[in-house]
Amino acid sequence: MGTNYCLTRPVTFLPILSTSSSNIKDLLFYTDFMGRISSSSPLIKSGENVEQYVLTGMGLNVQASYLFRSNWEIALRNSTIMPDKEVQPYANYRSHNQSTFGVTKYLIITD
Repeated sequence: MGTNYCLTRPVTFLPILSTSSSNIKDLLFYTDFMGRISSSSPLIKSGENVEQYVLTGMGLNVQASYLFRSNWEIALRNSTIMPDKEVQPYANYRSHNQSTFGVTKYLIITD
């Protein structure tokens, strides 16, 4: 299949849904649903061979975090990428999922 590269090409990034809510003080829940489309084929060919491609498709980010009174924050994020069917054979996956756990200490400096 050769070496494939994901290039930047004229594409449209669509933030379809973005929400943030907090029913409990210092608790945050955040989601993003997005998509990337190309005005032409995402496959860049040399003759009949696909040399490069643009990663088009959809993605979903979900994040929840809590900020303690001591200015420490814990966060959990899950991201899923779902390439278009035309790109999947070159990206080598139908969907990719990644979860991240984070800890942050906020420093408050006052005069």
